Amino acid sequence: MGGANLRRMNPAIFSTMLVTSGSALISLINFATMVLLMHQFTPGDFGKISILLTIMTVLPVLMDFGTTPSVLRFGPMLEESGLIEKKSQVYRVILRIRIQVGLIAFVLVSLSSAYLAQLLLHDAGQWLFIVLAAAGAIASSFSQYVSTLFQASERFVDMMIVRIIDAFLKIVLISGLLIVRLSVSPEWIVVIYAGAPMLALLIMIPRLDRTSIVGQIDPGMTRKIIRLSFWYMISSINIMIFMNFDLFILAILKSSEEVGFFNSGYRIASLLYLAVNAIFAVLMPRISRKLTDRDLIAFLIRASRFCLLATVMLIPMVFSGAFLFDLLNLENYKPAIPIYYLTAADHLTMVLFAPIMLLLFAVNRPKLMAGLTGIEMALNVIGDLLTVPKYGAVGAAATTLIIRFCISLLTAAIFFLDFRTRKRLLSDMTWIRKIPDTDPNESILYPPDS
Repeated sequence: MGGANLRRMNPAIFSTMLVTSGSALISLINFATMVLLMHQFTPGDFGKISILLTIMTVLPVLMDFGTTPSVLRFGPMLEESGLIEKKSQVYRVILRIRIQVGLIAFVLVSLSSAYLAQLLLHDAGQWLFIVLAAAGAIASSFSQYVSTLFQASERFVDMMIVRIIDAFLKIVLISGLLIVRLSVSPEWIVVIYAGAPMLALLIMIPRLDRTSIVGQIDPGMTRKIIRLSFWYMISSINIMIFMNFDLFILAILKSSEEVGFFNSGYRIASLLYLAVNAIFAVLMPRISRKLTDRDLIAFLIRASRFCLLATVMLIPMVFSGAFLFDLLNLENYKPAIPIYYLTAADHLTMVLFAPIMLLLFAVNRPKLMAGLTGIEMALNVIGDLLTVPKYGAVGAAATTLIIRFCISLLTAAIFFLDFRTRKRLLSDMTWIRKIPDTDPNESILYPPDS
């Protein structure tokens, strides 16, 4: 039995190793880029860069409108069921939604750019760079979408190529700029981070299946996708606030130097985060192909063993903070070491509970996901408001760790009690195999009795 389980898990292990290797390369490139910037800029200027780059991280979540989970949830399911054209229609609808929401978000940010510059950078004259960050967010949004399409098709090599090109262009352009110019302002870094994902997108678009971006769209399907994606959008916004509120509240209540310490500790700990990314990237489309409880539970057991082993192997990384800062000669950033420890422990928690988070995604209960992420976000906001004024960046990092661990335990308890009560995790999803692929008006996303 053990040998059979290992053979069934081997493709996932191989893909995880592939994505981990690619993610390791990307993390090393991003890590080197951040160290380069930390050596080039003071903690205050690095904090300003961090704020602008965070805007470029937050806006794509809004532009996504919660559609990425729909790609990863239903793309593999429809492909597994032989409904290839319906899968392509879903992708085209999601692309159109992303374009429309992206344009609206860009206009709103542009109109409020002076206010945001004063609030976050304490200088309304920096409004143009807020607009530039918003433009970079659009490029990043579409680059992420292309990467998601490759992920849903389990074309992990292409997925990693998109991300590697993006990371490689950033470090090459920044290094070139530092060679050409003796003095570089933080705003130039924003220009590079805005342009790199667009170049990566242009390079990789020819490798996409053309039917995923061009073709007719069933008008009724747009409403179905929006209906499905609404709760995912709420979850995505909750997660976005949970992940980034600490940095924004530090920018508002504390100095840019404090933001620089917080983000430097987080960035150094990002070496550990590559394991989190790899596990979710590989297992998410695979778990979406499990249409019955029996298959899902068997998969979760194997995934849990794998994640437990990964957690044990990564524990030494959590305690290597002081060594890494000494090794990288980051003397000016030593106050960030406690933040590294807390953030690394947070990443380890994500690895340990990855199967539970994947289960939350796989059972197709978006309202439950929205509720749990909403609780997580609200507790984090309250915790940051209580701890940041007194403890600064350390308080923000500790709040994130504690709340992540507690919500992960709560999620596991909910599924355990729910399974004991209902004797199942999800409804039988084999209904999707019965959907005719010829009727454009047939529902593809909901079972007849849902």
